[in-house]
Amino acid sequence: MYLKFPSIEPHFRHGFQLLFILLFTGLPVFSQSTVVKGKVTDSVTGEPVPYVSIIFKNTQTGTLSDSLGVYQLVSRNKVDSIQFTAIGYRCKTFVVLPLKTMNLQVSLISDLVKLSEVRVIPDDGPVRRVLKEMVDRKNFRSRRSRRLRNFGLHQCAGC
Repeated sequence: MYLKFPSIEPHFRHGFQLLFILLFTGLPVFSQSTVVKGKVTDSVTGEPVPYVSIIFKNTQTGTLSDSLGVYQLVSRNKVDSIQFTAIGYRCKTFVVLPLKTMNLQVSLISDLVKLSEVRVIPDDGPVRRVLKEMVDRKNFRSRRSRRLRNFGLHQCAGC
């Protein structure tokens, strides 16, 4: 009475397995990225250097080391070098292996500039000029209003 059709369930099972294999075999190709991590220290004292600017050269990908000098920088683009810069230290550049994970410990050499003399001179900048003008106008208006008040009193006193 009922017509029996061949079961299509095994076909779906094989198709699902094939789809699963195809999706996850190509996944590592897309997820490869260049990862560089490590610690930045002073070459003389060995202490960590905080807040060092770290960038992949010729890209806009960068980061700062934390207060302990530790950093991690990740890029999905193919990069070939990394640059470390900090105030008071010489800039350092290293070659990076593209699409690999690297652990790079960096020691920066201090670059101090000696100043012979520092002079601090007061500046009559725009803010100071505006404030001075305001005070002068206030003083002028208060003198003028006193004169006007006094003028009115003298006229009434002479009546």
